[in-house]
Amino acid sequence: MDFLTQGSPDAALNVTVAVVAATLLALLFVKRPGDVVNAEEEEDLVSYIKKIHGSVADFEKELPADRIFSLETLAPWDGLQLPMCIGVCGKVLDVSSSENLVPGFGYGELWAGKDATYALAHSSLKAEAVNVLDYDLSDWEPSRVEALGSWCNHFFEKYPIVGTLKEYDGRDFSNVLSKIESKEAANSEHTGGS
Repeated sequence: MDFLTQGSPDAALNVTVAVVAATLLALLFVKRPGDVVNAEEEEDLVSYIKKIHGSVADFEKELPADRIFSLETLAPWDGLQLPMCIGVCGKVLDVSSSENLVPGFGYGELWAGKDATYALAHSSLKAEAVNVLDYDLSDWEPSRVEALGSWCNHFFEKYPIVGTLKEYDGRDFSNVLSKIESKEAANSEHTGGS
């Protein structure tokens, strides 16, 4: 420890102060078992723990009449109040079995209990891209329609459709869905499938 006393007489004091400061900072910012978490962290943890277990089938009585949802009646299906559902192309899907959609986190925070159609087509992870209804598919570039078709393919194959969104009454998504069907047909021909 002779290096501490070499040089200026204050060198040892400076090193000591630095060590004490680093220790205090570590004590302030490193979490230990039993530490109290701040309100936001606690809310996130509680949200995760409170995730509704089960699927839409377990909550039949909560479904809207004729399974026709509105954006307002879809909102409680956020994985916290009721099992998680999302809207895609006018369909409501039960995504409660997804490990990637966790209430209050990531995609779950963004899409749970909401219509994700516009966000999916635009590859947007911004909150302002959900529940967007003021668009016309015929104005979109083919790449957007194809992107939406790929997402529809993913969600429709993986999760059960449990209803429809009334805000999409009269909208035609056959162009989006035909992209999926024509791609599947091309893949089938290429692989020799039927």
